[in-house]
Amino acid sequence: MKNILILLLSVICLFSCRGKSEADDGIRYAKDVKSAVSLPKDRQQCIDAIIKYISTDTIAYLTEGIGYAGEPTTQYWLADTLLTIASEGQLKDFAMKHPSAIVRAAVFNALIRKYPHAAVDVAISGLKDITPLMTMRGCCKEHDTLSMIRVHAIVLNQKYYDISDVDYDRLDSVVLFSNAVKRLDSFGRLYQYIAPKPQYYQRLLSLYDESSYTGPIVALAKYKKVEVKDLMKKLINVENKERNDFENALLAVSIWPDESFKKWVRNVAQRLLDKKENFPSELYMALMAYEGKWVKSMIESSLYDGSAEWNFYEAYEENPRPYYKALFDKHCARYKD
Repeated sequence: MKNILILLLSVICLFSCRGKSEADDGIRYAKDVKSAVSLPKDRQQCIDAIIKYISTDTIAYLTEGIGYAGEPTTQYWLADTLLTIASEGQLKDFAMKHPSAIVRAAVFNALIRKYPHAAVDVAISGLKDITPLMTMRGCCKEHDTLSMIRVHAIVLNQKYYDISDVDYDRLDSVVLFSNAVKRLDSFGRLYQYIAPKPQYYQRLLSLYDESSYTGPIVALAKYKKVEVKDLMKKLINVENKERNDFENALLAVSIWPDESFKKWVRNVAQRLLDKKENFPSELYMALMAYEGKWVKSMIESSLYDGSAEWNFYEAYEENPRPYYKALFDKHCARYKD
């Protein structure tokens, strides 16, 4: 019995020492990145090698999988590996100061996953960094700027990245009162997530321009003021609206579905049905802000194909409406995680 215990302790000790050695001397690779890239065992040399490798890329891959098949990218895995060996300070420096825009984007994309507070610091400090670059999220390849990537990553993913309310509000207030704010609205959703604080109202009014910059109307709709309703009516009645203005008008209505806007939403939906064109997700959001058989009928008739179903899926996930859950379950079950 004594011999068995000694043997057991020896085995435990052997594995403990071996594990300690690997943890001290080796690199904890993300997934099977070792099969794609040969990295030095020395910690600092490994960091340098990862940064050098990423700097040779021409696209910043912002999701783990890309394309319709969700193929993983070496860049994303390398960034994950970097999280295990680089300090928070090193990551911040790379995300803010590295000469390669691809490195700054890829490292920020890693930084926010582990150090969200530091990521907010980088986003605020880099509001003027409008370096253009190509990015890819899933199937979407886009031309972006670094400031836009950072701000929208935070604004659109607060819960996903576990960003505190304090940090989130800190970014909101800085962005809203900065000169960079008009460059950060290309997604059309920035104002959808800003809290309707009294101190923001006049700033939003001053930013709104019905002829060139309508994004603030989405945030203004949350205040439900008479002067805002007048602005919304004017925007709704503009003929041949730009796509962003059209989407902003629909988003504003989805936030404030006043009865006076119902006819316009219904007419927009009918016009697209007549043309057999897919509804954008913003139209589904505006439709679902109202309840009625006419809405269900229009949504059902609009779901021609997978693209339309996906737009409906996104709209419902953005703001689940119990009244439309059965319709959602019927058409979007396969899109659920």
